[in-house]
Amino acid sequence: MMQPVMPLTSVMASVLRRTRRVLLASTAVNVEAVERYVVDAPTLELHDVTAVGGFNAPLGVRAAFSFERSLLEVLYGRFTADIAVPDGQEDLYVHDTAAEIANLILGLCSGDFPNLDGTIALIPVVVLTEERHIDRRDHAVFGTMRMRAPDGRLDVHLLRPKEMFDDQLNHLPPFASGS
Repeated sequence: MMQPVMPLTSVMASVLRRTRRVLLASTAVNVEAVERYVVDAPTLELHDVTAVGGFNAPLGVRAAFSFERSLLEVLYGRFTADIAVPDGQEDLYVHDTAAEIANLILGLCSGDFPNLDGTIALIPVVVLTEERHIDRRDHAVFGTMRMRAPDGRLDVHLLRPKEMFDDQLNHLPPFASGS
């Protein structure tokens, strides 16, 4: 397993700064309060819509943007204000809104790390659509930011090492030596 090239708190600072800017610039949603911490908690709780992406080497971090439904509905309304959403496609567009916000934030963050060797490849964003929890195992480290806005909360969880989790945030078995 690769050693981190940057403390998780540095990645958290970038994600927080970019999240605030994206929400304000794209949707006029102002983050009013933030709780930030690297947790030793045994589990992380996810809301019913979570966009998961992240950074491959050299950062090696998965990022889970977990939206309270009330906030996501407001963001969806602002993202789709100028387009006609086909009947029956509202949930798809809500999920696309979560994915687009996560993509914007992660893409902008990648520019915050110019001193890293090589290119930072982004992990494509997938959307999870159920409330669930993630158990902390082995040497996993969780960093969490809870952002409160007038219309709800966005929790951003950073998980390291990313190799311990798949795109659905399920634990992967440990790598066998020699493979």
